[in-house]
Amino acid sequence: MTSMPSGSLDRPRIDAATLADFLSGKLPTEIREDVLSILADSPADREVLLSAIRAETDGSDAGRPGDGGSLQAMPPLPGRAIRSRPIWYGAAGSAVAAVLLLLVARRDPTPELNPASPLTNSRGNGSVSASLRDSMVMHGWGATRGSSDDAILSLSALRMGVYATLAQRAAAMQDETLRSSAVDELATLAERRPGGSALAVRARSDSAGRTFRDPSFSSQLRAIAGHPSWYDVGVWMETVRGASLAGAMERPAVRRKAYEQLKEILAGLPMSGGGEREQLATIRAALDTLMVRLSGDRWSPVDDGAILERAFSAGSR
Repeated sequence: MTSMPSGSLDRPRIDAATLADFLSGKLPTEIREDVLSILADSPADREVLLSAIRAETDGSDAGRPGDGGSLQAMPPLPGRAIRSRPIWYGAAGSAVAAVLLLLVARRDPTPELNPASPLTNSRGNGSVSASLRDSMVMHGWGATRGSSDDAILSLSALRMGVYATLAQRAAAMQDETLRSSAVDELATLAERRPGGSALAVRARSDSAGRTFRDPSFSSQLRAIAGHPSWYDVGVWMETVRGASLAGAMERPAVRRKAYEQLKEILAGLPMSGGGEREQLATIRAALDTLMVRLSGDRWSPVDDGAILERAFSAGSR
């Protein structure tokens, strides 16, 4: 399959005949993998697939070629065009399509940026969880700070995001030492926020780490953090730190996803005044630098890792 220019990502790239063969299981393995990759990256193609399934389910003609449907308008799949034929499949085909859609929805090309996924060191130079523990201790993130520091709400929210992500990652990697340490810190911070006591109890009482596999738990923590945008910064920082230690930031897809996440976070990030201004400004400057680097598709484990650690150091004071 030939590569498509980035500007074509907003329109479907899979032709109707190829999609029909994909849904019916007739595509060769190599082409099927190409289609899966496109579906993972292209909202437009996923929407076409959904439209085809809806059309079959409700009996409408909206998604069928020949009636002005969206499938007819799709351009050929580059280099892999298959002869055009009507796309129509019965109830069994719809069931297969629904299953395939679920599989595609779960396909994650950048699992390293999902805190619920374990990390494997691609460089083969030691345990990622051990590296996570070491770098946290290095910048003073291994000891609970006093209530006066935690009264700086933006930094408190950032720390909650860091510890929630670290606990979630440790649970996925079955590192009980790291998970327990992160949970203690997170629970202490949560207890100081209105409505946070119940969440702290829930986190501390879950020795199996199931709590951190529940997406709603992170949403509840974010809601009580006081400054959700800074909570998001903490989540991003810890997620990317883990990915960098694992060597995943050397992959273009991971860098691109990290850039997109950071750009969205910084767009809604307010700056606060008071005693926290200097620390937040240092963190913001580090993140701005990383965004510029990532926008140019660059990441150095040494140089950019040091910039990220500078943000961690400011957040730990």
